[in-house]
Amino acid sequence: MRILTWDCDRQGCYHEKMCPKLGVFDECLPPKMGMSDVDGIVEINGRFLLVEWKSFQGDIPAGQRIMFQRLTEIDKAITVLVVVGDPQLMTVHGYRKIWGGEVFPAVMTDLDGLKVKIKAWADLAYASRFK
Repeated sequence: MRILTWDCDRQGCYHEKMCPKLGVFDECLPPKMGMSDVDGIVEINGRFLLVEWKSFQGDIPAGQRIMFQRLTEIDKAITVLVVVGDPQLMTVHGYRKIWGGEVFPAVMTDLDGLKVKIKAWADLAYASRFK
């Protein structure tokens, strides 16, 4: 397992120090738009899985939802999992899949259940190389 090797006590808060301040590009975009980051992305044989963590149980913010719907509608080789949980503790309450432009109903699960889902996606993506 990859672990972030950042010492917050010695080096300060990783997020404050190392994450790009994407808001500087807001002036380049149409009003009320801003860049979004993705918490995780992997590619296997031309298939992409994007993972976005949310620490709340509510809906996906409208701008992100629209972006993910359009992205997955354009290319069905892209799947998005919006995970609800605590990324610091790596606890998972559930996820929503976005694929083919559709936001699927929430699936309640824990970290182990999410791992099963990601492993199933990876197995299908890997097997696609043999087709």
